Amino acid sequence: MRRLRKGLYIAALLLLFSAPVTISAAEPTYTVTETQLTQLETIFQQLKTQQQEQAQQIETLKTQLTDSETAIKQSQTSLSKANQSLQQSAEEQRKTHDRLKRQRDTWAAVSALIMIFALLK
Repeated sequence: MRRLRKGLYIAALLLLFSAPVTISAAEPTYTVTETQLTQLETIFQQLKTQQQEQAQQIETLKTQLTDSETAIKQSQTSLSKANQSLQQSAEEQRKTHDRLKRQRDTWAAVSALIMIFALLK
């Protein structure tokens, strides 16, 4: 009995391993005509060309962006220098204004003293 069971197990295993293994996925099969294939290839080539053109445009835009950033930095530097120059000019103008005011006040005081001296004589 034991031998018979063992023999049946071995026979079942041999039968199981000797059977061809076919696992089929439930994928549908499509048929494409020559015209459709040509159209798909044309569309693929157009998309590839567009992709290359867009890649070139991206590179051009990157270059333009870098140039623009450089120009902005230069403009900021120029603007900073102009602002500094304007502040220096304003400071010099204030000093000149103060100096002229002191001179005017000094001459007014001298004129007042001369008039007082002339009136007292």
